[in-house]
Amino acid sequence: MHLSWLNIPELYLSLWRGTIKGSTQSDPKSWVCAVWATDEKWMAHGRRVERAMPFLPGFFDRPPCNIAEKVNSGYKATEFKTWFYNYAPAMLRDELPEAYWEQLCELVRGLTLLYADTIMPKEVVESKQQLSAAVLHHEILYYARDPDRLHVVRPCIHSVWHAPDMIVLLGSLICLTQLPMERLIGDLGGQIKQPSNPFANLSQRALRRCQENAIKALDTRLDRTHATLSHLPRGALDLGGGYVLLRARDRCARDIPPEEAAAFLDYLAYHESERYINVEQGSFTFRVQKWARLRLPNDTVVRSAWKERDKPLKWLRMARCVKFSAISTTLEVAEVCYFCEVGDTRRPVALVSVFGPRNEGLYERSRKTVQLHTYRGNSQLRVVDVQKICSVVGMIPDDRAEHVDFETDYVHLHDNHTYFVVEKLGFEAKILGTRDQEMEVDE
Repeated sequence: MHLSWLNIPELYLSLWRGTIKGSTQSDPKSWVCAVWATDEKWMAHGRRVERAMPFLPGFFDRPPCNIAEKVNSGYKATEFKTWFYNYAPAMLRDELPEAYWEQLCELVRGLTLLYADTIMPKEVVESKQQLSAAVLHHEILYYARDPDRLHVVRPCIHSVWHAPDMIVLLGSLICLTQLPMERLIGDLGGQIKQPSNPFANLSQRALRRCQENAIKALDTRLDRTHATLSHLPRGALDLGGGYVLLRARDRCARDIPPEEAAAFLDYLAYHESERYINVEQGSFTFRVQKWARLRLPNDTVVRSAWKERDKPLKWLRMARCVKFSAISTTLEVAEVCYFCEVGDTRRPVALVSVFGPRNEGLYERSRKTVQLHTYRGNSQLRVVDVQKICSVVGMIPDDRAEHVDFETDYVHLHDNHTYFVVEKLGFEAKILGTRDQEMEVDE
């Protein structure tokens, strides 16, 4: 955690800002890598990070705030992690020189592979290749064989080169994090009620916690966590396989616009061809009863544009963008409009607006770290089974436009604008994050 989330981001941040100390022959602000040497560019990047906050789902825990304003006043490790591994490769591709940006992508790609829940042998090999290249290019670009810059090759750069070699012995880096320990220390410290004798009080609090855990292990019915997971909110509909439709739900079925009806006709003609094969789209009308949310087997909750668009961007943590499996084996990215049940068998489906294809050229140049898609709105509506939805992702605006008013923007995603995919690092292992906050909401 300290190596990859704090030490490495802090090193590169000081290099990009030109604030690293130790050189006597040259000013770090004059180096090629110091793209944020001026306050104007640094503050502009901070505003861009802040504008990305509403587009990050709630299960990302603490989203990165304005790094230019808060970096010296308690910027959290989780904020550094999201900023460096999710935001930086996309946001810095037009700011860093090409060679420096590629070195950043090599480092991010190599470490991201090691935070997966399941790591295949070929991924360990790829991680070793990417990190070896990143360490070599770091020395060539930042150190440049200049004794006056020897201090920029810190131990953390050397340590990541050995990380893939230890995966077989120690497992994924997600299992080595200090977050659970620090969370426990903070939790117990917050329960101290005797400032005059804090250590004795802390030991008694820890003893009581151990006794409670032992009792819960003997009788799991006493553990409220398990009861909460198995309990469905009022009005929920269990679909099986871990999928659950959650309220809000429309009071009755209502007519939908022609472009949405056309998407439903395509779906029904494929699954119930005998009944819909000869129906013409121009004359087809359809009524649906909408659902607002869907719980996935990984305990995250997908929201929908139907209800999220009732809020301005300022009060939103958007959770309606998903990855789903298409007819082929590839995954596509889409915005969920709403959920419903259709057909004679009441099949649970989602109406989605599919993003444009990934920018493959940028994807390969960025070492598979930047997935850039174009939002196409109602021009690419499709109906998919809810079981095809794999995960919730964040779609962060790629442009730097500051004209969007967070107080009045109820559309959130705009046609023909580009967005890049953000996925939580190590989320599959269910170790780093808390449960989705949406699990506690009953609309």
